[in-house]
Amino acid sequence: MKINEKRFLNLLIIFCFGLISAIICQLFIEKPTARHIHIRSFRYGKDPYVIRCNRGDTLHLTFSTDDTGHSFFLQEFDIDVKISPSRDEVTVFKTNDPTSAPVITREVILVARHPGIYNYIVSKSNFRCHVWCGPMHAFEQGKLIILPDTLLTFSLGSLIGILFIWLVSIFKNINTKDRISDEKSGYKDLLKGSGFLRGIVISRYTQAALTLITMVMIYIVILTSVFGIINTQYISVLERTQQIGLMKALGMRRRDVGRLFKFEAAWVGFLGGSIGSISAVISGTIANPIISKSLNLGSVNLIVFEPSSIAIVIVGLVVISVVSGILPARKAAKLNPIEALRTE
Repeated sequence: MKINEKRFLNLLIIFCFGLISAIICQLFIEKPTARHIHIRSFRYGKDPYVIRCNRGDTLHLTFSTDDTGHSFFLQEFDIDVKISPSRDEVTVFKTNDPTSAPVITREVILVARHPGIYNYIVSKSNFRCHVWCGPMHAFEQGKLIILPDTLLTFSLGSLIGILFIWLVSIFKNINTKDRISDEKSGYKDLLKGSGFLRGIVISRYTQAALTLITMVMIYIVILTSVFGIINTQYISVLERTQQIGLMKALGMRRRDVGRLFKFEAAWVGFLGGSIGSISAVISGTIANPIISKSLNLGSVNLIVFEPSSIAIVIVGLVVISVVSGILPARKAAKLNPIEALRTE
């Protein structure tokens, strides 16, 4: 089978898994009922901020506010409810025609249903406050979730399809005859005696998953290092506020103070990279003979360290440290020498 045909077949299998899951979830819809929900508005939020209901439910909504005027703006259902603390009634406008005459009522009734095909695709709608109520006005929002969530079910079914293709590829790799020849290539198949483990290792899907997991872990380590260095440098600035003030009072320029803390951050990165690299080399040197003996590799070393790779790691850590130290260095450079000298 050609590569393009195989890829198309895999995509078709994944789509079928998702489609079947989405169709099955439509068979378990509960009968529509009437739900009475009271929505309380306050700075800066709504309670409840997540409203869950079934498709076709009739929602009877009442409103109140704890402080100032708010609104309940739900564009998909053409509702803009203005809520006032001075009265129990609310004023309802249409979102698609704000110039139309508003309706004053105590209760807003809507049916949890979208028009046409959207009724089976769209499951989540966002509601928000459409009246300025303070500087954090944009955070006053929530979600209306209409079950079943077809797109979520389709996505989960597609993931099951990906898992199915991965398992099939593993079992195919177990029975493959394309093995490395010890006599011709000089290489040794370490997984020759374990078919299932060999199938997992040589599967492209396993390799892609492991690569993704490794990249995520690397990003987490880098972010942790960055915030750790920033925190350390900020603490250093706070602890040496008087010293910084004295240096600036004696004529040290702002850029010199900033440069001092950048050099300190670079030194932290250099020390961390050097200590980590030396520890890795020592650990690898100790582990190499143990691994070679357990796998019957003779004098072959699986863990190999290249000087260029070690240098790249150290230089990279220094660069990350310097970038992380920019904000604390700027804070130190901007300190007022008189205020800094008064700090105890």
